[in-house]
Amino acid sequence: DDSAGNNDGNINPNETIAFGIELNNYGTSTANGVSAVLSCESDDINISNNSADYGTINSGGSTYANDDFTFTVDGDVYGGQEIIFSLEIEDDNSNVWNDNLILIVSAPNMLINNYEIQGNGIIDPGNIRNLTITLENIGQTTANSVSGVLSCADSRIEIIDDYANYGNINIGQSVENSADQFTISADLSLITGMQILMLLTISDIAGYDEVQTFLLSIGEVSVENPLGPDEYGYYCYDDSDVGYLETPEYDWIDISSTGTNLNFNDNGNTGQTTTINLPIEFLFYGETYDQLSICSNGWVAPGETDNTSFMNWNIPGPSGPSPIIAVFWDDLKTGDVYYKYDASLDALIVQWDNMINEYNNDPETFQVILYDVDSNPTYLGDSVIKMQYQEVNNVDVGSYTGFFVDHGLYATVGIENPDGTIGLGYTCNNQYPTAAKILEDEMAIVFTGEHLTHQGAQLLFGGITINDDDNSGTADVGETIDLDVVLNNVGTLAAFDIHTHISSTDEYITIIQDESDYNRILAGSSGINLSDFSIDIAEECPDGHPAMITMNIETDLQSFEINFNLLINSPVIDYSGLIINDGDNQYLDPAETTDLILNFFNSGGDELENATISISENDEYIVLNTFEYYTGNCPSEYNFSALFNISATATAPVGHIAEFSYTISGDNYSNETGVFQLVISQETQLLVEDFSDYNSLGWTQEQTGGNDDPWEISNTSEAGGTSPEIKLEPSNSCETVHLISPAINTSGANELYISFIYLLYNYSSDITLQLMTRSNFGNWHIVENLPINNLAYPVPVSIDTIIDNEDVGSDEFQFAFCYLRGSWTPMHNWNIDNILLISDQLSSYGFLSGTVELLNGTGELSDVQIASSSHTGTPNETGEYLLPLPVGTHTVEFSLVGYETISTTIEIVTGETVTFDATLNYLEPLENLALTVSGNNFNLNWDAPNTDVLNYKIFRSYNAGDFIEIQTTEDTEYSEVNSPSGNYKYYVIAVYDEGSSAPSEIVENNLLDSDNALIPLHTSLHNNYPNPFNPTTTINYSLKENSKVSLNIYNIKGQLVKKLIDEEVNDGFHTVVWNGKDESGRQVSSGVYFYRMKACGRYISTKKMIMLK
Repeated sequence: DDSAGNNDGNINPNETIAFGIELNNYGTSTANGVSAVLSCESDDINISNNSADYGTINSGGSTYANDDFTFTVDGDVYGGQEIIFSLEIEDDNSNVWNDNLILIVSAPNMLINNYEIQGNGIIDPGNIRNLTITLENIGQTTANSVSGVLSCADSRIEIIDDYANYGNINIGQSVENSADQFTISADLSLITGMQILMLLTISDIAGYDEVQTFLLSIGEVSVENPLGPDEYGYYCYDDSDVGYLETPEYDWIDISSTGTNLNFNDNGNTGQTTTINLPIEFLFYGETYDQLSICSNGWVAPGETDNTSFMNWNIPGPSGPSPIIAVFWDDLKTGDVYYKYDASLDALIVQWDNMINEYNNDPETFQVILYDVDSNPTYLGDSVIKMQYQEVNNVDVGSYTGFFVDHGLYATVGIENPDGTIGLGYTCNNQYPTAAKILEDEMAIVFTGEHLTHQGAQLLFGGITINDDDNSGTADVGETIDLDVVLNNVGTLAAFDIHTHISSTDEYITIIQDESDYNRILAGSSGINLSDFSIDIAEECPDGHPAMITMNIETDLQSFEINFNLLINSPVIDYSGLIINDGDNQYLDPAETTDLILNFFNSGGDELENATISISENDEYIVLNTFEYYTGNCPSEYNFSALFNISATATAPVGHIAEFSYTISGDNYSNETGVFQLVISQETQLLVEDFSDYNSLGWTQEQTGGNDDPWEISNTSEAGGTSPEIKLEPSNSCETVHLISPAINTSGANELYISFIYLLYNYSSDITLQLMTRSNFGNWHIVENLPINNLAYPVPVSIDTIIDNEDVGSDEFQFAFCYLRGSWTPMHNWNIDNILLISDQLSSYGFLSGTVELLNGTGELSDVQIASSSHTGTPNETGEYLLPLPVGTHTVEFSLVGYETISTTIEIVTGETVTFDATLNYLEPLENLALTVSGNNFNLNWDAPNTDVLNYKIFRSYNAGDFIEIQTTEDTEYSEVNSPSGNYKYYVIAVYDEGSSAPSEIVENNLLDSDNALIPLHTSLHNNYPNPFNPTTTINYSLKENSKVSLNIYNIKGQLVKKLIDEEVNDGFHTVVWNGKDESGRQVSSGVYFYRMKACGRYISTKKMIMLK
């Protein structure tokens, strides 16, 4: 390490490394003018000095360059991670040589050893259970203040308590979070025997940040069950699984005498990889590959890679290539590796024959068989992957401690997608999920999709549609909803005489209509209840509450019981700050009268209806000129504001803190109160600390090594303040110490100002002093390194700095003074005093104001929505409005169902007001929509409005699905012929130049069984729903004929974000869901996106959607 590291000779996270590389000339002639360039493809490495000159190197000679190569290591690397560097060497005769070198990181390295469900050890569908996870540090250094954050991409697993504190984990130590357990809930729609992929983000105080995965078993899972699925849908079946068609049989296909030998020469602690062309159609995680990379270390990678990784890791995980098919990923010595195409199977076989385990020279012989996707179709649609083990010795325990890392973790078996975020791990580090059989000789496993087959009729829950008071399609507090429940028959026979009954013990719902019949449901078909179930929802129900409903089903031959959850939404209103709109300094000054704007955010799942905000105070220096404000409707995930007028008396002292109370009420929201504070004419002081009452303010300490609580109050004033002050006097064994502030609410702040004074008595030149911050007890972030002196007679240092990192704005903000010992004698003492933390109350806001007018119709001004991409407002009863907006450019829309939508683009400047008046014209809807049925044929007709209409858009819902646009016509009628059985609902809107009318009434019909398929009359791309959305949205499209379909997402710059569809699709109506992630699996940012479909030859359509966070 150089002086930016800890001088221990190891590569550690967050270090800058300087190192020399010796070059040897093994040739027979002298090399003149030799230079070298160092490169590295790892995102964890930043090379700051990549070149060096070596001059002349004689034949048989060697030399170092005069200058070192220099690189910096990211803070989130893990212990034992291999960093591969490439070195290109050139002389003045243009001779070029290339070489690689591998360096190993010395750091903590955390693995999940096991997990335990508290109670009976099992989590069944519908259960809420505590969960403990045991972590083991197999790295080279201790991990201090370790925390874990649990998450799951499967929405059927709810993480109720996602945070656990593990404390310090020493090298080789295992720690369970028994004192700070996770809490999870399993949805009733889960099936016993499933394994759900869980993610644990592990971090420590020094910046270690790693994601580990494990499979959570639902119900009682045994080795006789398949493993999976992963998030994509892969299952793994081994030869001990019972009762599954996909259970493989061990059937060794020896190709050692007939296959192509790759002639690898791998002597261990390295690897060789070669890429071949695939002779089969191979589909893996939805992508088609025509090449395969084969490595001597027991893995293959679809596509082309020069990765030779011999140090295996968890799947999915950061190490090795992505994608990867790990057959027996370990450090192996050759042996031979063969490949062969088997025409009888239409499959490629790769065989590792008589390989040698580098750990103890045990033999390993195994193979993988990749099947052509067209010749071997699967339920999932991807290729089948079979692995067979003739002789296997999973013995490589390894060691990740000390200077020399001995690879280990036993072997890894599993599959992983191209971006390394999704995978299905069978084993790693000799740990096996419950459903996985331990590797042994003459066994087989196969990766494919789920097999679903039932003899007779088999009715399963297929989804619900909600018909509610506000037509939102969601279950909201205070509503009476009608419920349609779809049943899917996944069996082999039809179900007849279907009668159902629903019940629930949930305290927040009352079932009014609990019985309904279904028409017969053919095998492979769906059905919907003939009469609606009806449910009342209590007003006091909390947001996001899942109400469990049980449905008992009786048919002519069978009985079934299914459970499903009804997710109930409620508004949740959070106070998010205030603005003083005085046109001056945005402070309330003595003798000033001004507007006070309170900002709120609806974080709940339901719109707040007809909201009113009122405020009160009992302060001698404050006068409320207005105390109530009607905000109208406030959508979910939107900001909204309330405007009041207040005065401060002339005698109000500067710095006086006035406390106010606010009350929020609405049609679907009981009165909720809160408080906020307003400071007269000065910045908000968040913390003032002179250590006269240190223990009462919640300061804490964390350290590694040495004496406990080395920070102590001292009755001295060496830092330059007044006595007392706080003093750090670490022992020789003390490595790191943090003095941590109390948690501070900095909501609404963009930046903070901090000042303090300190004195340092220091005998060492390589200690580090840092000012750090964190939010919500997460990872620490360095604000700056503090000045260090080595003076015999040091002087106090005064620090004044701005903090504007990602932690500012948190309601649990903390800062810390951090000491890191160097390699020499530690410092003598560090004294600190007079700490001041200030939040700048000035806000980067301006205002849009004006008047809204409605021409004709029966619309209410209070129902008009005024919305930018992040803020919303409503005019008052006379149409006047004021909308606070952050500084910048905004497009603001004024909308009301049945009226034209008007938009304007405005530039907001701090403290200034832009005026815009909006007039919305009424758009007449059509009248008298009627539906007639003749056999399997439908006919819709209606009366046109009195004004000119461009055309009409027809929307249909089939079997309780979403309404999708199916046709645009200039006529006043529409027909469908040969429609299949099911439930149909329609509505029609009139389209004008200025926009669209309100929807017509909904008409409905239940059509009896038919074998005919419903084919759209036109190919069409429909509007996504919801829009705006966060984080997922549904896109519907229809095809009049079978066609190759391309459906892609683009950003506002026209750059490709995500390929949703690129395949042949049958005619009919189709739905695809975008989860808001790009091609690399990263969540996209807020903004405008476009989705574009190409189909049926020349059909091309592009539509706009908006992601809001």
